Amino acid sequence: MHSQSFVRAIAGCLLLIAQLALVPTVARADLFCGWNVNDAVTLLYDPSTGELYLDVALDEGHRGVTTLEITSKSGLFTGVAADGLVSPPFDVFTSEKYFLLKTVGIGDTALGPALPPGLSVDFLQSDLSIDGSYYRGGSLRTGGGGGPYFGILECLTSGDLDYNQRLDSGDLDLLASAMQHNDAMFDLDGDGDADLEDWINWVHEWKYTWIGDADLNGEFNSSDLVSVFSAGTYEDGLPHNSTWLTGDWNGDFEFDTGDLVFAFQDGGYEQGTRDVFPDRPDKQTWFGDANLDGEFDTEDLVAVFRSGKYEDDIPLNADWADGDWNGDGEFDTADFILAFQDAGYESGPRASVAAVPEPGQVSLLVIGLCGFIQIASARPRLDAEIIRR
Repeated sequence: MHSQSFVRAIAGCLLLIAQLALVPTVARADLFCGWNVNDAVTLLYDPSTGELYLDVALDEGHRGVTTLEITSKSGLFTGVAADGLVSPPFDVFTSEKYFLLKTVGIGDTALGPALPPGLSVDFLQSDLSIDGSYYRGGSLRTGGGGGPYFGILECLTSGDLDYNQRLDSGDLDLLASAMQHNDAMFDLDGDGDADLEDWINWVHEWKYTWIGDADLNGEFNSSDLVSVFSAGTYEDGLPHNSTWLTGDWNGDFEFDTGDLVFAFQDGGYEQGTRDVFPDRPDKQTWFGDANLDGEFDTEDLVAVFRSGKYEDDIPLNADWADGDWNGDGEFDTADFILAFQDAGYESGPRASVAAVPEPGQVSLLVIGLCGFIQIASARPRLDAEIIRR
């Protein structure tokens, strides 16, 4: 029995080593994936949080959705819906079915963290089926036969609010409009509304730049000031005629003193690009050096696992000291990949390292770490594929 357990443990370690070799480090990208149910309805899924969104084109032909039925063959629904959305007795939310009845019709709707995070496009395509009806009649279903009634929509970069495959000023202008109406569909920080905090979140966390970076090239400098004042909308007396490109840096569609104050308070003027790893000072140290004492060693591993954030399914809650060493807000396997690729484990201060360990040495380090990880994170894990494009 003991020998069988040992063999299984070694097999698990070898699998982890294979993952370290084959899986690239992933930051915050390719987060939104979705499916065109038909020309008017799209279902969006955010694998970083498990959130589902219903995107409905409201025009003369389609005035909202009155019934929406999403079923999961595997029974993966979490039972957690957006606040106030599921209303008994007709609405149903179980592990296998998410059903809504809205007689007046609904448009764009945040459905809540209805699915576990980290699911792959291929898996969801095979697992989910969608049906429903429009306000003026007609079925959401397209096609026939078994399986899901939708087609793959290309994965979108998180923060790409206008779905044009880029993080650009158009996303900020769309977010500014959403802020005027407090549209929860554009809630980026998870507090239930669209406000200035979401605006800051987009600039800092998704684009990794500064308030005031008009051309979104990663820096806020004199070139941005020349550009926005050349546009001629500064306190021009014309209401709501400014955009991010022309100086509206606080989302009120005006370019005025408030925007300049807001930008300079952000502290990025002539500071160069924003640091993707703000918790890691510019010092000669290793990825994995959680306590920033100049070394990556067992003390760092003890510290990060004490934080309790290793693959805890709570989105974006980790920083450098907690184990987020790749800057994606999570402490997970990807951080170990980066840290061990950096090859500083138990190698002393970085300045004293003369050689990078061979891949075989890194593998031995990982084998020694396997048991530690499994004990520290002893809980069920969803076998999910990392989504990448």
